[in-house]
Amino acid sequence: FMDSRAFNSIVPDRIQDVDEYDYLQAYGELYFKDLLGPGQPMSIQAGRLAVDYVDRRLRSRNGFRNTVNSFDGFRLRFGERESRWELDIFAAQPVVIRPRRPDRPNEEQWFYGVVGAWRGWSPWVTLDPYYLVFDEDLRGWQAADTEIHALGLRAYGDIGRTGFDYDVNGTLELGKNQGFRQDAIATHLELGYTFEHAWKPRLAGWFNYASGDNLEQRFDRFFGSSHAFYGFTDYFSLDNLMQPAVELRLHPDDDTTVSLLYRANWLASKRDGWVRGNRFDPTGESGRFIGQEIDILFKELLISVTSFF
Repeated sequence: FMDSRAFNSIVPDRIQDVDEYDYLQAYGELYFKDLLGPGQPMSIQAGRLAVDYVDRRLRSRNGFRNTVNSFDGFRLRFGERESRWELDIFAAQPVVIRPRRPDRPNEEQWFYGVVGAWRGWSPWVTLDPYYLVFDEDLRGWQAADTEIHALGLRAYGDIGRTGFDYDVNGTLELGKNQGFRQDAIATHLELGYTFEHAWKPRLAGWFNYASGDNLEQRFDRFFGSSHAFYGFTDYFSLDNLMQPAVELRLHPDDDTTVSLLYRANWLASKRDGWVRGNRFDPTGESGRFIGQEIDILFKELLISVTSFF
């Protein structure tokens, strides 16, 4: 159950802020312990589900804004987080947030997926293959339907006892988007190093890329989270983006985390738009570079300093 409200506001209700007295998750489950062997259960769930998948970039239970994404549907799961392998199959409709009325599923949209995890191959790597389908059938004779297939693989882990760790994720999207052919890609590349020090300092660099060129090649992030992944100002998301970044993270004690981040932001296609900024130049004469962002975080306290050039 969740009750999200805004007080003393002079603007109309926004679905990012208001969702009064509604339930976020409620489902029935059949759970079969060790059905597939020791430590390999099977479960079947049906109802309203709020679940993260892979690295949360394409489907997430968002945790920063005042309301949370949820889905009505079914889930068949083999294994669990502690298992050597896991297979998750789901079919669901995204829930439409109605600020002062009961939420309901979007009957024009379905989101399907098969998500795996293989943890038994090597202590150096966990593999997360996934196949997702977003299907939208709009009502009305002029409506153009959407059916996007996303095929991807994530690999991550620690490189032995060297102090290095890595995270690599690549996604290919094919299909049709509002009647146009969809042909898009996205990737995340990350390499980090943790120093031997009481504060466990970790220095990491990464690169986010998502193709763009209007609807035909602009990557669709489906129901993924953007906050923290691409900037705490929420000015950027996984569409038409090239973003190198560097982070220094410290743990002065078990209850404290300090993080310093720097990001630079370019458009993958200068003829496509800066979607979150609602800026478009189809001629491309404005160039690719958008700006820079510096974020300083102290555990629960966020201070964000942003500069654009």
